[in-house]
Amino acid sequence: MANEFKHKDPGTALTQAEFIASDGTGHIFDSQAAGDILYASSTTVLARLAKATDGNVLELASGLPAWTASPTIGSTSWANANHAHAASNSGGTLTTLGTVTTGVWQGTVVAAAYLPDAAADAQGVVELATTAETNTGSDTGRTVTPDGLAGSVHGEKVIQMVVVDFAIALTTGNGKFYFHVPSTLNGFNIVDVHAEVISAPAGSTIIIQLHNLTATADILSTLLTIDASETGSDTAATAAVISGSEDDLTTNDVIRVDIDQIGSSTAGSGLIVTLICRLP
Repeated sequence: MANEFKHKDPGTALTQAEFIASDGTGHIFDSQAAGDILYASSTTVLARLAKATDGNVLELASGLPAWTASPTIGSTSWANANHAHAASNSGGTLTTLGTVTTGVWQGTVVAAAYLPDAAADAQGVVELATTAETNTGSDTGRTVTPDGLAGSVHGEKVIQMVVVDFAIALTTGNGKFYFHVPSTLNGFNIVDVHAEVISAPAGSTIIIQLHNLTATADILSTLLTIDASETGSDTAATAAVISGSEDDLTTNDVIRVDIDQIGSSTAGSGLIVTLICRLP
């Protein structure tokens, strides 16, 4: 029978005393190799289990020991969290956590169970506020990122420039109004512009350019317009476009308002230009 445990051939006949006094090498497995192990293949036979490759583990298969590289792990309680097993195995339940010094939280169920919400006197989970929540400022349990603050109403500043007297009809020309950029606006970007008149133009569109006198550059790549019979630029057929390279404000910049065109039959009067500035 293959792999059975048998007497080793002594080579010559030995007496009983000589055989008992031998050095323990009187038995051998059939086809024996280093690393093989002995097991009972039945109630009366001892057999050899050939060694496997490094890293294999021993498990029972049909009641007999067998080597495997992918052991089947039943539901159990793991004492060592460093043991990993396939996602298809149930693993078991961690009943006592203790202190986790290294590693990664997997999923939110464990985090929700073991990490409380943060408070003024406790560490824990902190939720980031949305832009709408930052705008209202009604929730003290959330945090705000720098970008979230800059993108909210708290990161915006509004500049309104009254260009000419409300009772005086508009005329074309550069330098109808100048605005000096204070240090409180240093680093802000112009993100939106709006124009409004008290008396609407007729016949033609009002066309406005904003110019950074300090940087000697126009701010608008598509000019700000108020269509004929309208009083605001928000209804204009063509929306103004801010030049991406000229939207930055720096302390002591001077912004100039130029009127390139007015209404042809009625000029329009009482121009107000509004700039919306935001932290980048």
